Amino acid sequence: LQHPLGVAAADNTVYVADSYNHKIKAISLHGSVVSTLAGGDGSLWEPSGLDAWGDHLLVADTNHHRVVTVHRQTGEVRPLSLSGSAG
Repeated sequence: LQHPLGVAAADNTVYVADSYNHKIKAISLHGSVVSTLAGGDGSLWEPSGLDAWGDHLLVADTNHHRVVTVHRQTGEVRPLSLSGSAG
């Protein structure tokens, strides 16, 4: 991990925003296995805060100036969409 910032937990997994590596890491509490869930491919740029939300993580994608969702099983990254929001 390089400059870890945000941490969230769900379903016996701890998720970490590995900011300077531009990744979200998943740490299994069963066996302490660390894996990359998302990022490293340009989809995230210095992620910082995160929170578990159902089957997803909400991630502050700091240098892309947006909030994204990351599916906790597939690692798919999508911009957060709030239907019916003003802005």
